[in-house]
Amino acid sequence: PPSPPPTQPPSPPPTQPASPPPSQPASPPPPLPPAEELVCTVVELVGLELPEIASALRLAGVSLALPTRRWLRQCWLNVLPWRQMAEAFVIPILAGVEYQVFLCVAAWRHLGREIARRASSGDLLLFLLLGDALEGFEPCAQAEYMGALAQRHGARYARWLRAGQGEQEQQQAGDTSVVGL
Repeated sequence: PPSPPPTQPPSPPPTQPASPPPSQPASPPPPLPPAEELVCTVVELVGLELPEIASALRLAGVSLALPTRRWLRQCWLNVLPWRQMAEAFVIPILAGVEYQVFLCVAAWRHLGREIARRASSGDLLLFLLLGDALEGFEPCAQAEYMGALAQRHGARYARWLRAGQGEQEQQQAGDTSVVGL
């Protein structure tokens, strides 16, 4: 007669990770990566400067952060034609890190009419992520608008973004010195 299948020993109960002792305070969260700081700043500034666009995106269920993150992480590559991409890349280098934020806000302003038109049609997110949404957007032509944003908000954002940039550089310098040992 066939023998019964061998039985396996019971598995040990799952172990739970040890919780930190109650006397140690929790460590602060790590700083946001530079691109995420910029995205958060753009979202805040669009809400202040372009509330109708922020509202239309919210009503359509589209995150303002998603296309903004794409623009910044790709450095406008595959978003703008070559000449406009070069302009968008050079403007923050010449004018300061806060101009990355002002450039994104100018891009959202450029998209205002199309956002209003597509908000109720259901294809807004696809348009923003897959289409040529920024067709006709000229970064250098937005210099006056970005300058006005810089006058209204520049000091606040420049100080905050540059402070974060300095902290990141210090952390990176500290990390490389450890690697060099």
